[in-house]
Amino acid sequence: MSSENDPPDGVSADDDPEFYSSMQDEFCKNLQIIRSNQATRTSHKRKRRDDSADDRFSVLENRMRWTSFLFHAWQPVYLEVIEEVYGEIAEGSSEFINAKTRMMIAVKNFKHSVLAQCELHIRQLFEVTPSLQNTKSEESLYVHFSDSYNVANFMFVWNYMKNIFDVGKSSELGQFFCKSLYVNLCVETKKFMDVKDGGGLEKVARKKLLDFYDALATHDDFDEVTKEEFWVLEDRVKTVGRSKKKKTDQSSMKNKFKSLGPPPEKSTSPSTAAG
Repeated sequence: MSSENDPPDGVSADDDPEFYSSMQDEFCKNLQIIRSNQATRTSHKRKRRDDSADDRFSVLENRMRWTSFLFHAWQPVYLEVIEEVYGEIAEGSSEFINAKTRMMIAVKNFKHSVLAQCELHIRQLFEVTPSLQNTKSEESLYVHFSDSYNVANFMFVWNYMKNIFDVGKSSELGQFFCKSLYVNLCVETKKFMDVKDGGGLEKVARKKLLDFYDALATHDDFDEVTKEEFWVLEDRVKTVGRSKKKKTDQSSMKNKFKSLGPPPEKSTSPSTAAG
């Protein structure tokens, strides 16, 4: 039975034990700070602030999805995102700590959701094309997953972005980004599955897959990719701010990432249904 000091559901210690342990420690520490700050409020002020926090969190939740999608990480941009949503707030405040913790947990949950969905998707493809299960050649895998790419398959894997943006109406660069993510992650996930199903060193292979995922969205091919490249279906935060993507360590992708060709030019106008 979980206690009130447990971090929210969705992150498994079996999936990522080092993160789970650090997350649990930070969550408990942050919870103590938040409780200490809340204890000084009057009931009237607490109600007013809680209502306001709920409104802001609905906006933060949308931004967390975009942060995960564009960066596959929360660290590069969390300060920027929190400032966009909450304005100027002290980093030691309960509001800031709560927002940061929510971002950290949500982005990690999105990560594990994508990896689980990708493995499930590939096992479904085995049923359609049984020969894929025994395919080991990277070049053959790239060809197969390039052929299997479509909007439905992409959204099956990145299901947390469903109803957030329209792939088909996005710019050429946005669509290039989506297909590149899909093809490369499917290849690396298939390689992980080969180790897992073959009784190999699953933990080592899993770590390599996690590192690859973390670096994937900030590959050089995606330097010009920002939110403006996507046809947004719903958006409460209009400012996007960044023209360049902040890099995650690229060493985990060395000799693994397959470029689909030169990236298309950046679009000259936002592709958004909300704007």
